[in-house]
Amino acid sequence: MIRCDNLVKIYKTADTEVLALQGLDITIEKGEFMAIIGSSGSGKTTFLNMIGGLDTPTAGKLFVDGKDIFKLSRKEIVEYKRKTVGFVWQNNARNLLPFLTAEENVMAPLMFSNDRKKRERAVELLSLVGLEHKRKEYPLKMSGGEQQRVAIATALANNPKILLADEPTGAVDVKTSERIFEVFRHINKEFGTTVVIVTHDMKLADKVNRVAAIRDGKISMEKLSSAYSKGLEGVADFTEVSILDRANRVQIPKDVLQKAGITGNRVEVSVKDGHVELAAPKTTK
Repeated sequence: MIRCDNLVKIYKTADTEVLALQGLDITIEKGEFMAIIGSSGSGKTTFLNMIGGLDTPTAGKLFVDGKDIFKLSRKEIVEYKRKTVGFVWQNNARNLLPFLTAEENVMAPLMFSNDRKKRERAVELLSLVGLEHKRKEYPLKMSGGEQQRVAIATALANNPKILLADEPTGAVDVKTSERIFEVFRHINKEFGTTVVIVTHDMKLADKVNRVAAIRDGKISMEKLSSAYSKGLEGVADFTEVSILDRANRVQIPKDVLQKAGITGNRVEVSVKDGHVELAAPKTTK
């Protein structure tokens, strides 16, 4: 469904350049439910904005549903945004119009469609997220979790193939977060929608089918283990899948290096029985 090839994004101002993405490569299959995890400034939101057709790269290619989206015309991009992707933001002020009811917010993306059953569609989607009884309520009368679920219903209005969510649980409590993720999980299983969630929360590793960690604008690890998601303290052994870049380099998280007792910029590399092993260098006299 999504294939990124060496994506690079440089933001420039009069005085500075910021390298948000530096050669990012990833493939996301149709129907996957996955999370892109990374700290603030790692490039994860920039990556999501590119999939959503909201930003373009400095270099590289991005194919979504068989289309090279950076070669689409302005008209084709509008059609792409309407029919291929749905977007859920962390800030509900970007998701919902405060002067419209929940039902009217879900109907808003359907204004430009030929669907004569817009209201029925809105009620169906609000029922899907468990908020049919709130359809006449305005956003300011709802909790943060309820607003976020209305936002998900709105993002699904045009039946997109991909649902993108940027920190969708960042402003809610744990219980509400679980409920929101249950909605995403149901959408993924029931409709086969490809769901991509961007977050800084490592604990999501156990809630999605696949996780990719992005660091310094590159995908550095995939399929994070539960040991990693819960932290490495007290964990003797664990296995991760790291990503080699085009120069055969690999990024190793700081806490993994600390776990192995590796400090500074030197590391001992050895090959034993077909395995590459890294260790703290032996002190020499």
